[in-house]
Amino acid sequence: MVPIGAFNLCSATAYADDTDPEIQKKDRYKRLPNIQRDRPPAESLAMFEEMRSGTALSKRHCIRARITFDNSNGAMRDPIIYRFPTWESEPRPHHRTGWTWNIYPTYDFACPLVDSIKGANFTMLQLEFYPEGNAGKTEKKIHWLAFQGEEFIGAELWDFDYLLSKDSLANEDDLDKYLNPVTATMTDAWVGSAFNELIEGDIIQLERKGYFRVDKGIVQGPGGKAVLFKIPNGASK
Repeated sequence: MVPIGAFNLCSATAYADDTDPEIQKKDRYKRLPNIQRDRPPAESLAMFEEMRSGTALSKRHCIRARITFDNSNGAMRDPIIYRFPTWESEPRPHHRTGWTWNIYPTYDFACPLVDSIKGANFTMLQLEFYPEGNAGKTEKKIHWLAFQGEEFIGAELWDFDYLLSKDSLANEDDLDKYLNPVTATMTDAWVGSAFNELIEGDIIQLERKGYFRVDKGIVQGPGGKAVLFKIPNGASK
């Protein structure tokens, strides 16, 4: 993981950030670029090495992936990929590695990379469609990771809400009062080249996002983007 982190810093796809947390929170909310976003790669790499050593100055830093700062999906706005652990009280050694490492990769960064190293970037198994609506049986699962040197592909993730905000209307109810003003929301996403294999009607699972039906593949989608419709799970109204 450390060489991969160093590679990202050298290639300017990541940077060291010591912005005040409150300022960073406000800037992310307003979709403004991080003030350290254009930090020279050599400077970020040097700070990464200091973080590994656990110097006092480096403990004010984290490493962020340089993805985008204004994405409609907040999780894609230059997320943290390396940080110091947080303790409730006094610092304590890791339960497995002791004091060997001062910094650790975040879950979202590490897990798909570990799968990639193990040769499991994309689990593209035979698709079985269940017309009774049990999307949980699908075996096609997509990780949010592209191969090294691979270009990301754009995708639109659509989620649809109920037309009415009330389960059932009585004769005296005013229809306009219960019409949902927003019944469709779209989230921009970045996906890997495995999406080139998807066609209209495929049912897939996006890690930590749920199940989707492919409405348009890469070729048919607007601007070369895949268009996916979320499959409701019935857990919320």
